Amino acid sequence: MEQLKAYIQETLGDSITFLPINSKELTSSLPFYMGEMYTFYKIILFNEPLILLKPIKEDEVSIMQMSKHQELIQEKLNCKSALVLNEIEAFQRKRLIDKRIQFIVPGKQIYLPFFLLDLNEKFYTKRQKKDKISPSAQVMMLWYLLDKTQRFPFEQHNQRDLAKHFSYSTMGISKAVEELIQHGLCVPIEHGKDKMISFIADRRELWFQAEPLLSNPILKVVYVDKLPDVISHIQSNYSALSEYSDMNPSRQRSIAIDKTIFYGLEKSGKLDNVNDREGEYRIEVWKYNPTLFTELLTTDDFAVDPISLYLSMKEDNHDERTDSALEHLLNYIW
Repeated sequence: MEQLKAYIQETLGDSITFLPINSKELTSSLPFYMGEMYTFYKIILFNEPLILLKPIKEDEVSIMQMSKHQELIQEKLNCKSALVLNEIEAFQRKRLIDKRIQFIVPGKQIYLPFFLLDLNEKFYTKRQKKDKISPSAQVMMLWYLLDKTQRFPFEQHNQRDLAKHFSYSTMGISKAVEELIQHGLCVPIEHGKDKMISFIADRRELWFQAEPLLSNPILKVVYVDKLPDVISHIQSNYSALSEYSDMNPSRQRSIAIDKTIFYGLEKSGKLDNVNDREGEYRIEVWKYNPTLFTELLTTDDFAVDPISLYLSMKEDNHDERTDSALEHLLNYIW
């Protein structure tokens, strides 16, 4: 910790004092497993208490877990916390900052947004939240990430082809393409009069660049006791997560349908006793067609794609096992 003390004093011009902290007393208010995952310290920084969590094995703690653990400390102890990491890769730094997870890498970076600090070895950065891309742009982004065998190479298809393939208007696809280009996710390619696009990075790198721009696909959730025969549905939420992990499906079946299908069924009166509280079936109304990516997937049963599933569940409160299963969904990208 001497290196950490020296780094903070040199960078911030503020000396810090490490206070004694009883890990058993601390973990009596927190889940027991946290005491086995971290070494705890406490300091006073700018007259405010701050708990430091140093992972015992950094490669065994996921970023989603780190985020949940900081939330628990704030909730149970009413105190801010920060991770202390020995090393950090660029994509990990980006994910931590996007999720506003406070961290310190001695000698390299201090990111403490609750203290209005984002300092690294090169510059001071004021980060602004980026806008989310539209559902049509998100559909193209997800297709590229999931299409590992390039069944539909974007470089070989103009915007009319894209509109037909993704079932959007040519104008809608044109606007979506502009969004992707403006956010630096792809570049335009011209072949005569035809305009194509090419994504700028491999899937792993592009995912970390695109994730902050991607939104939850769920427009709203309703419940029914019976599904109409005409409905074309696909498993979602815990029902789908069980297809990608060893988790058991929930007793309540969860399905996803496109918003146009839902509003058509609602208008024709084919949804019996639809409500927003309870029912045998949980229906997610999606901003885009959840069945669009099924030809790219390898699950035995009909389930939504892993990236959309991750986006639809990542902000919910889960137990550690569910968080781990959600993190593993990202393995399907690469």
